[in-house]
Amino acid sequence: MKKIDVHVHLGSDPLILREGRKVIGKEVTVSNLIKDMKDNDVEKAVILAFDIPGHEVKDEEIYDISKKFSNKFMPCACVNPLRYKDFGVEKISMLKDFKIIKLMPPYQFFYPDDQKIYPFYEECVRQKKILIFHTGTTDYPSAKLVYGDPLRIDTVAVDFPKLKILMAHSGDPWFKETADIVIKNSNVYADVSGIILGTDMTRGKHSLINFFDRHLSLFPEDKLMYGSDWPFTKMEDYTEVIEKYPFKSEEFVKKLCYKNAEKFLEF
Repeated sequence: MKKIDVHVHLGSDPLILREGRKVIGKEVTVSNLIKDMKDNDVEKAVILAFDIPGHEVKDEEIYDISKKFSNKFMPCACVNPLRYKDFGVEKISMLKDFKIIKLMPPYQFFYPDDQKIYPFYEECVRQKKILIFHTGTTDYPSAKLVYGDPLRIDTVAVDFPKLKILMAHSGDPWFKETADIVIKNSNVYADVSGIILGTDMTRGKHSLINFFDRHLSLFPEDKLMYGSDWPFTKMEDYTEVIEKYPFKSEEFVKKLCYKNAEKFLEF
């Protein structure tokens, strides 16, 4: 089954290079990503910039990679609103080559529904940007999970109904809350990235199987997308689970793997 991966990391930051190599067992390079994509029928991937305290993959680096391999990659910028006096409003005008922007509240230490961030959202709507929010947990020691509460995305979605939002990781482990938000708000979607994570058996392939068993039916079938979180997970683990899982129909799998992403990202 062909796929569009809406959540892939790449770049020269030591955190990605070091931790990614531990998981995938090889260097984190463009060529190795393209090989893994080919081996797992991933036709296109959203590659993410990274901006958290102490670690950064610059937007320009991601853009340069995606421009060179435009048939494979769609670039996603990353903004930390707290870096800017205007909370990133002017920064958006510098991202004309990016359709998608990622925010990482648990790493950047802000509540998504903090009213001081609202001018940023207003400008995203004006410039028709898509926002990806990291939602839910993370193993990163310095992150603060209180900022990853998926319920706060509901407030943003209600106050900005024209803002297209993707809840990365489906708010793991708060899947029910995330599903409720996705159902309630026509502008909010979710992905399955990072549910399988690393080499720790507690976050192995059975985590995705458990998600499908217990939570898949909660989500509208037109609003859940495939994402991996490569290189912090192995694409082949996702492929194995998806190929073996008894989904209700082939059409459902097509929506999960690529049709919903095509519609959401407006390919």
